[in-house]
Amino acid sequence: MEAHGSIPNYEITRVIGSGAFGYVFEAFDSKRNQKVALKRMQKVGKVSSRECDILMLLKQCPNVVKLIDVFYSRSEDNKMVQNIVLEFMDQNLENIIVDHRKRKEYFDTKTLKNYLYQMLKGLDQIHKQHIAHRDLKPENVLIQDGTLKLCDFGSAKEMTGTAVNTPYIVSRFYRAPELLLGVTKYTESIDIWAFGCIMAELALLEPFFIGKSEGDQLFQILKIMGSFTEEDLKYFQKVVPFDINLFQEFPEYKGINLNEKFSNLEDKENFVDLLKKLLKYIPGQRPTATQALQHQYFKDIIDQ
Repeated sequence: MEAHGSIPNYEITRVIGSGAFGYVFEAFDSKRNQKVALKRMQKVGKVSSRECDILMLLKQCPNVVKLIDVFYSRSEDNKMVQNIVLEFMDQNLENIIVDHRKRKEYFDTKTLKNYLYQMLKGLDQIHKQHIAHRDLKPENVLIQDGTLKLCDFGSAKEMTGTAVNTPYIVSRFYRAPELLLGVTKYTESIDIWAFGCIMAELALLEPFFIGKSEGDQLFQILKIMGSFTEEDLKYFQKVVPFDINLFQEFPEYKGINLNEKFSNLEDKENFVDLLKKLLKYIPGQRPTATQALQHQYFKDIIDQ
């Protein structure tokens, strides 16, 4: 797909990102006199406009990146291109984590809590519309002047409860156990798992579960959080698409001491308590975003 091609009113300044979908540019919108992010992708039937529909639904959400405009243009080889114009934000969480890691400097308690609270607010806003993001990771969390917003709804989906969903979503490190086990009937709680992974990563400045492959990812999780309990196994036996005798062959894992792992944190007890709740193996046992926002860990933010 041709990246450039003349687009009225938009002066493209640089490429911010690219992927299978197309490109994201930083551009200047001369009509509105502001910097914008311009996501351009080849339009294949109805498929690529799901993202647009979802962004339209989420327009009122303060912690979701704002959709400014959508228009269509032709690429140089005369293919239809969908252009999504979004508000521009100058940082993403991935870059901020990398920056802190380079400086060997942990986030201060207030910043950490504030970022997590806003991210949960964003999830709360989208989940209330029955939308699962399905690709929550630090790179898809934008920050400008202390305000944090979720972005990249290219994998997002309205969860109707009836449709079969693809388990091949979410970047590996943030993928919930039910997805790793090939379950197709999952819920928005996959975002809650991913949020838990990001929460740990913000505290440690490195990903929490680092699997070398899909299969290895599950073992990295079990190594840290401990083996499935009887209750977990009973649940997964009902939903996985393979012979559950496979579970018998898993090694026994005790899990690690999370209080030790997060000993650098001031509010360690509350942090670890919330983290354990978010990273429950049974999806229905994870708190909703609404419930997580009420957790003791955020008490000082709620009380403000």
